[in-house]
Amino acid sequence: MEARRIMPENLILGNKSYLTNLRRSGSNFKLEIDDDSFEGEFTRLSNGSLAIVIDGHRYICYSERKSNETYVFANGMNFVLRRQARSTGSPVQEEKAEDLVLSPITGKLLDCR
Repeated sequence: MEARRIMPENLILGNKSYLTNLRRSGSNFKLEIDDDSFEGEFTRLSNGSLAIVIDGHRYICYSERKSNETYVFANGMNFVLRRQARSTGSPVQEEKAEDLVLSPITGKLLDCR
């Protein structure tokens, strides 16, 4: 099975922000949180939860995602994770034009009659 990489994200837990990166291949994963790295495996259970094994310790986790928040119950504790938008550099300044048309999709206008 091909490895699947999930893009780095900033996650907020409480009032702290963490840079995270997750790579997954089948039921194995590698999770990087700031400078720490964790490897493990997971199994989806019939009740919708996940059984996660990291360093020989097994955790049962439940989660539910709503918008940019994920509610997680793991190891007897509740967590709320929030995704934080990452900036990819300085915004590009475009020339102002009288005939500028903004569109949510990319394309090329061939005729405007």
